[in-house]
Amino acid sequence: MTNPSTAYPTTLLADLDFVRRLARQLCGDEHTAEDVAQQTIVTALEKPPKDGNHRGWLATVARSLVYKHHRTSKRRLAREQAVSKGLDEPST
Repeated sequence: MTNPSTAYPTTLLADLDFVRRLARQLCGDEHTAEDVAQQTIVTALEKPPKDGNHRGWLATVARSLVYKHHRTSKRRLAREQAVSKGLDEPST
């Protein structure tokens, strides 16, 4: 009989390509997608899903991480633009 704690990482490895493909589809950027895929796997190892639908759970985690990344990027861009407005004025 297989120990569930050792079987789960093996299941995650089998679904790694699924997570990477999903992240690429959601992000459109290869580097961000890889970051999202890695963070999804880390989250899955730290807090495994309670039910048996781990692929659906992984997809939800990946979507959440992509949304968080886009929201953070948008806020960072707004802050950078707000700061740069003062730089366009000539010095006194």
